[in-house]
Amino acid sequence: MPFTQIKKYYFDLVPSLTEEIWIEMKQKAIVQHYKKGENYITPGEQEQFVTFINKGGFRYFLLMDDKEFVCEFTFENNYISEYQSFLKRKPAKMFIQALEDSEVVKLHYDDVQACYERYPPFQKFGRLVAEKFLIDHIERLNSLLFSSPEDRYNQLITNNPQLLQRIPQYMIASFIGITPEALSRIRKRSVVSLI
Repeated sequence: MPFTQIKKYYFDLVPSLTEEIWIEMKQKAIVQHYKKGENYITPGEQEQFVTFINKGGFRYFLLMDDKEFVCEFTFENNYISEYQSFLKRKPAKMFIQALEDSEVVKLHYDDVQACYERYPPFQKFGRLVAEKFLIDHIERLNSLLFSSPEDRYNQLITNNPQLLQRIPQYMIASFIGITPEALSRIRKRSVVSLI
């Protein structure tokens, strides 16, 4: 059932959402599947959706001088969107790509705006989702500015231990801002410190 998780997410986040709002959102929602390696969005496209991940995961990344810079990983029960493009109605600046076969539920920009107009509880829902995007972005920026690569790695595996099985090491290295070789040295030190 593609709508089970998202419905729970909605009602857990904003209990004042009603069945009427839920039914309208469900009617407007699009269920889509992405294969591993398939792009959700590429630079230059305009983001049209906010998208809930039912199953699977995605990475946000930039491509500069043929080198990938991984910015974020997002998995089940979270939203993805090239959010600046979505809000400002401008072309996307980064890639969002499926890390594994994934199922998502998408809601179009126009439908989001219509639900905001019709249903005040949906405005609260949208605000809380936007606040989560902002907080995640600020935490990521603070981590890059104020934490060492080793601290970033340890925080990543403490908060998301499943990532080590779901994401290639070179992507983890890019995410924490180091080379794969430097990550290998950090991992060896982490293993030694656990013994």
